[in-house]
Amino acid sequence: MSLNKKNHELKNELSAANINIKVVMNVLMATDIRTAISWCKRNGVFIFKIGKEKYVNKIELELCIDKPFIESLKVKYPENWKEVYCALKSGDYLTILDKDLQKVTANKKFIAPGKSGNKFIKNIISKKD
Repeated sequence: MSLNKKNHELKNELSAANINIKVVMNVLMATDIRTAISWCKRNGVFIFKIGKEKYVNKIELELCIDKPFIESLKVKYPENWKEVYCALKSGDYLTILDKDLQKVTANKKFIAPGKSGNKFIKNIISKKD
């Protein structure tokens, strides 16, 4: 009885770390397993077999799906994109809102280089008055 329990626990651990290719097919909204396999190969997600079934690593698949989103976070939050990504994954919207407010309140002073830049700034200031 103890042996069956250990096998069951091991099977649960494996299924938690790996995803069946049929599930990947549903996640990608593909109509055919071959389409899911092709997508995995194009995006560098390693496919392996356990018995007759094909699997992928859950973390590798999630990272591949989130990669474009991570790239957009790097552009939007270059200093703290990791914090924002972790907050989004955990559902901590207050942290994200705080980062957005910090971004808005951070005033950056425009400095125009050279004589022509200084002349341009003076013209703009004189037109305001």
